[in-house]
Amino acid sequence: MKSTRAVVFDVGSGSVRAGLAGDPAPSYVIPSRVKMTRHGSSACPRSSFVGAATGVDAPAVFPVRNGIITDWDAMEWMWERAFRELNTPPERHAVLLSDPPLSPLTNREKLAEVMFETFCVPALYVENQSVLSMYSCGQTSGLVVESGEGCSYATPVHEGFYLPSNTCRVDYSGSSLDRYLRALLRDSGIEIAEDSAAATEDIKVKCCYVAPDLDMELLKGESHVEHVLPDGQRIQLGRERFICPEALFQPRALDSREPGLHTLVMNSLNMCDISLKRVLRQNVLLCGGSTLFRGMPERMQRELDRVVPGGGVRVVATDTRKHAVWLGGSILAALSTFQSLWMRRTEYLEKGPNAVYRGFV
Repeated sequence: MKSTRAVVFDVGSGSVRAGLAGDPAPSYVIPSRVKMTRHGSSACPRSSFVGAATGVDAPAVFPVRNGIITDWDAMEWMWERAFRELNTPPERHAVLLSDPPLSPLTNREKLAEVMFETFCVPALYVENQSVLSMYSCGQTSGLVVESGEGCSYATPVHEGFYLPSNTCRVDYSGSSLDRYLRALLRDSGIEIAEDSAAATEDIKVKCCYVAPDLDMELLKGESHVEHVLPDGQRIQLGRERFICPEALFQPRALDSREPGLHTLVMNSLNMCDISLKRVLRQNVLLCGGSTLFRGMPERMQRELDRVVPGGGVRVVATDTRKHAVWLGGSILAALSTFQSLWMRRTEYLEKGPNAVYRGFV
């Protein structure tokens, strides 16, 4: 597949990232939501999809829940739009897709079915998201801490293979922090509409940070900063700035009984044998939008130094970690040594959906 560059997709709960293999960043990024319109007669209603940003008054549809595609019709519409925006006719370009840790085995079969039968792509490869994240920083072994929009994982990767039996998952993530931040602001007399994702994201990105030590931060006394929302509204922000992301380490604030991210890492390491544990803890890689908070790498390092016996933990946080999965796919699909690993359309037509398990991990 060297005549034309492959198209790389990373589909997540919060966004769809797409672009050409070999590029340093995705060229097409849109929210993972569409609107569903209904038309036709009452006796024979029909539905179709439009972009979430259009002014059409229609219900929103979220094709991806907790990292897993649940509405394939809506997702097909998003893929079709991406191919069109990238000016990449799918029948001419191989496609590399990311697959989340612990996804159902049938997920890959459905991905192959859609890509080969609906879009008629000439070749396909599906790779685990955590493996791709590891490739994004030029490594093949380490422990990936992925916290995106729909869920969070601690995933061991060893020599390019992910270890599902040692992977730990929690349901809290970026969307959980959005709800928590709105509740904190409401308690302070600031009302942010539930459907105003842009306002919540703007506050998280520009104002929130992870405190090195929560108790010490609280002892400093409350200070306020003024922030202007995208709609022009001016608000005063106080402790919400560090109380919100603190929930990643103390998820009981989210009414969750699940462990904090640092404990998730410790639990995953404890499931690995001693020799592997030594390798993994030297490369704990933070990935995903919910790891972008200022102070996050330092706090994670501090917490892991405290809870992981024997020390030796090294937390890595690259500037590209928001797009780490996509970037890893871009690097992989552009390698000359990778080109023989594509699953060809002829192989799929001969063997059917089960062909996706050939060489896939």
